[in-house]
Amino acid sequence: MDKEKITELRTYRIIDNTLDELTKQNKNIESLTNRNTGMILKRLERIQKQNHIILSYVLPFIVGLLIAILFK
Repeated sequence: MDKEKITELRTYRIIDNTLDELTKQNKNIESLTNRNTGMILKRLERIQKQNHIILSYVLPFIVGLLIAILFK
């Protein structure tokens, strides 16, 4: 093989290795993103439950208390 072909093959190998490394990093980033998205969704569900509790129990209690104070 001549020097040009050898250089070309080395270049292709370097490019191939770089692409493999970038592909691995991309998969790792996607995995982290999926985990973070899952954690965020769980937190949002907890916040929604807390909001539901506040709207269902605390708010009517406060409104009732204010009405009782007004009519006292």
